[in-house]
Amino acid sequence: MKIQVILFVLISILLSGVWADSIRRPLLLAHRGSPFIVPEHTLASYAIAIREGADYIEPDLVFTKDGHLVCVHDVNLDGVTDVASRPEFASRNRSVTLRNGKVVTGWMSIDFTLEEIKTLRAKQRREVRESSLDGLLTVPTLREVIELLQKMNRDLKLDVGIYIETKHPTFFEEHGYSFDDLLLSTLEEYGYKLKGPEAAAQKIYLQSFENQNLIRLRKRTDIKLIKLIDSPCDISEDDVINFNEYLTPERLDKIATFANGIGPDKQYLMTPSPYPNFTPVWTPGQIIHEAHKRNLEVHIWTLRNEYEDRNLPKYFNGDKLSEYLYFYELGVDGVFTEFMPAAYEARNVFIESQHQSKLFAQRATEHQARLDVESYTVDLTKFEVVMIALACAMGGLIIGVFLTYVIVTQKSRAKEPVFSLKSLPSTKKMSPNKKR
Repeated sequence: MKIQVILFVLISILLSGVWADSIRRPLLLAHRGSPFIVPEHTLASYAIAIREGADYIEPDLVFTKDGHLVCVHDVNLDGVTDVASRPEFASRNRSVTLRNGKVVTGWMSIDFTLEEIKTLRAKQRREVRESSLDGLLTVPTLREVIELLQKMNRDLKLDVGIYIETKHPTFFEEHGYSFDDLLLSTLEEYGYKLKGPEAAAQKIYLQSFENQNLIRLRKRTDIKLIKLIDSPCDISEDDVINFNEYLTPERLDKIATFANGIGPDKQYLMTPSPYPNFTPVWTPGQIIHEAHKRNLEVHIWTLRNEYEDRNLPKYFNGDKLSEYLYFYELGVDGVFTEFMPAAYEARNVFIESQHQSKLFAQRATEHQARLDVESYTVDLTKFEVVMIALACAMGGLIIGVFLTYVIVTQKSRAKEPVFSLKSLPSTKKMSPNKKR
């Protein structure tokens, strides 16, 4: 029996596994659901994102006056609800100062009970977006979002995850509200594991801009945690620093002690930087490399399709797919997007391009393997064939290939002619014009 076919098949099987494992599929993270056609953070917005192919939906959490967790982007209800047009709530308009020093004026979530918030109606934040559903949808609770997600996963046989952001934890703590207990107990109530390998493997992330919130959560859960990064950013209880200072080996080392990844603003991964006073410590590729060295995932935010969005015209000539492909090829592990169809289409293009390049490389490697195998064409006894088959069955392909290599090498050496001067062609009998 010839060993040529056997060895070539084994090598091809091993190579195909290597190529398949190396295809990258960045996560598609539905930022506030699907807000380009439906008001953000509504059940309809999340449901559409799930159907559009999101890997995760992202609810932002704030507290109500009576201690419920509701899904709103900020402590201020103005801009995304009709609260400013409601005369019964006019007297509640006030200003507060957030941890980063920003002064916010409007209607704060902690001044409204859940029952009162449920009377408000959601509206689009951006005027350029579809607004036909303004005034029809309500603000959901975290419980309602989880129940929607789990029902759609069951009914549609999906495995979409949830990616929760705790908004302004210090601000809420100063007013007597803490995410830690309520968030974790709610997740546990809906079947999420808090500790152990199962917790880390679940389709759930928790994210925050504030370190202390994440550090406390890390002590209580193994659920994946993401440190969001913007400028300015919280590095400790007392310090506020900028993004440039954050991206140093020492800073990333610290993040790796309590988080599983970082979530930087996409603009910090562009070259040249959109910020005139920003001098990067690392190139965009180096940022991702340094994060991966510390086992930190990189999820960027936020990709939008509008031509008016900052940097899309300047950097990508207004081409939405080019922006997605730039970040996919750069090596990010996930992207927050408000236009899931575009993100999904771009990822399909990215995956197909990888398949094509891997297929080319695989065929070239297989061709070389075929050439190498041909030089080891030897006859095997039935006993040797049985030994190789048993090795593959009991020890796996690697052991089988190794045993085949040993047998073939020994037999090939036995067939090799002994080199001597006599084996050289005689030059005396050849005419000067005869080609050798």
